[in-house]
Amino acid sequence: MVMHDAIKLFARNALGCGCEEEVFRKISTEDNIRIKGDILLRKRINIGNRLLVYITEPIPDGNLSKTLSAVVKYGKSERNTAGFNRLRVVIPDSLQIYTVEDAENVMKACIGSDDKMHVHIIGQSDLDQVL
Repeated sequence: MVMHDAIKLFARNALGCGCEEEVFRKISTEDNIRIKGDILLRKRINIGNRLLVYITEPIPDGNLSKTLSAVVKYGKSERNTAGFNRLRVVIPDSLQIYTVEDAENVMKACIGSDDKMHVHIIGQSDLDQVL
């Protein structure tokens, strides 16, 4: 139950999720999912079969375009196939290498504009509660 509460707080506070309470009744997670070659998701979170959250590994400087492009393409496909309302991709970045604008520009370049996908750059300490 502790992890459930931590994910709910993370989704609401860090990601700005405005989902109603009933959505948070069912939460499932998976760890360490390899999606393409050397690209690894640290965690995949399914919140009420409506919100899909991907937390990536920290992305080394210079690899944002390659990594984020693969993650958002994979995530968009899963979101559409499984019928999720939204996808949120979280990039841990305690060193402040990237800005949200950097990530959004990469995302738009690889999939175009999609108001049901969001990228968040979040410090590692804010992720510790859900990892």
